[in-house]
Amino acid sequence: MTVTDDAHRTYRARSGPVPGDLITITDTPRTWRFVPDLTTTGDGWLLIDACPRCGADVPTARIATLADLDDHLDPDHNKEPVHEFYTDPAHLSGCQNTPLQH
Repeated sequence: MTVTDDAHRTYRARSGPVPGDLITITDTPRTWRFVPDLTTTGDGWLLIDACPRCGADVPTARIATLADLDDHLDPDHNKEPVHEFYTDPAHLSGCQNTPLQH
C-alpha cells in the first residue's frame, strides 16, 4: 500500500487547500485506489475507478468494509455511482457525467 498526493482532489486546511491522499493497494492481482470519504463519521473511503464515459479515475463507490467492495463487484448489485462521481474534478473536459452536462 502506498499513499501519495492526489493530483485531482484537494482538502481544506487552515493554511488553504492541500492535496488529498490517494491510497493505492498493489499487493493483489488488481490495483485498487481509494481516497478518504470525508462525509463519513468514521473510517470510510471512496473507490476510485474509471468513468465509463471519459475514462478518468473518479470516485465510484463508498467502501467502509470488504463487504462493500464485494457488493460493488457483484454484477447483480445496483452500481449507482456516489454523488462525488458526478462532481469530481478529474473528469475529462466535455464528459457527460459532470454537473454541467446533466
